[in-house]
Amino acid sequence: AARRPPAPDAGGDGSSVKAALLAVFFCVVISGSGVYQSRVLGKTPTSPPRKTFAAFPANLGDWRGERHYLPRKILDALWADDYISASYRKKGVPNTVYLLIPFYEYQGTRHTAHAPQSCLLGGGYEIVGTDQRRVRVAGDTSIPLMSLLLAKGEQRLLASYFFLQRGRVITSPWLNKYYLLRDALTRGRTDGALVRIELAMPPNQSIAEAESVLDSFLRELWPVLPDYIPD
Repeated sequence: AARRPPAPDAGGDGSSVKAALLAVFFCVVISGSGVYQSRVLGKTPTSPPRKTFAAFPANLGDWRGERHYLPRKILDALWADDYISASYRKKGVPNTVYLLIPFYEYQGTRHTAHAPQSCLLGGGYEIVGTDQRRVRVAGDTSIPLMSLLLAKGEQRLLASYFFLQRGRVITSPWLNKYYLLRDALTRGRTDGALVRIELAMPPNQSIAEAESVLDSFLRELWPVLPDYIPD
């Protein structure tokens, strides 16, 4: 049977109040993290050694990549200390996969990874639905992945992301901020990255087929990430 699109987000007044309270709480949390970093850890807390994205492989398995360089306006909005932006194609696959990974040596109130919804909507797309699912990336290892199905006219885009932060894979921005503060206090580290994978879908492609393509790309990407995003 054909797989149904992810269900659109919904929420009543109670959930709106709860979300507002959480937003206030985590604004305090992330602000506290920034104060702690500047006064106790210094402006740039140390992070483990890593390769820079200048050494990121051009090809991942059978996926052939082409690197792109972001304009200054976007870089200023990202606040990233290093990044990789590239597009990938694979013979026999109708999709182009777009990869963007901004990495942060330290994170504070503004200098931090953030969920990409606003960036995607700024490109003229509308969110049709969202879905969180788990993807097997190696052996018995599976990770959570937040997926968004977006549309702009007849164009469709399957966008997925996760935060990769000091050995954790997180999809919730609020939980990410919690661990950011905790690790600043207990480990003296706030480094981390956001991994974005976006896939342009042909008109006749089902969501299940698109997810299968995206997952196969992620399985090639996963073992490469630890060299560039330390645990």
